[in-house]
Amino acid sequence: MDLTFDLPIARNKIAFVAVGLDLAVVFAFVLFLWHLAYYVKLEAERHRNLLLETQEFALEFLNLPEVDKDYCMVRLKADLWRHVEAEIRKQP
Repeated sequence: MDLTFDLPIARNKIAFVAVGLDLAVVFAFVLFLWHLAYYVKLEAERHRNLLLETQEFALEFLNLPEVDKDYCMVRLKADLWRHVEAEIRKQP
């Protein structure tokens, strides 16, 4: 079984073709990586723009009563929760 081919192209020209194809593949891979990095940057920016900060919808309560032995923290939280629920129900 003879695996030789009778090609009209010289060996050194085949080597140049192989190197040229290799460079084309490497160039395509580099372009793909550049495109991928660019796409990741765009998606990260889009994702960052879709995020909401807690400051945008946070509630701030001022002038709260002092917590002592008669008015514990658990009762204060329960009263605040009832107040927030009542205010939410008032909204249209």
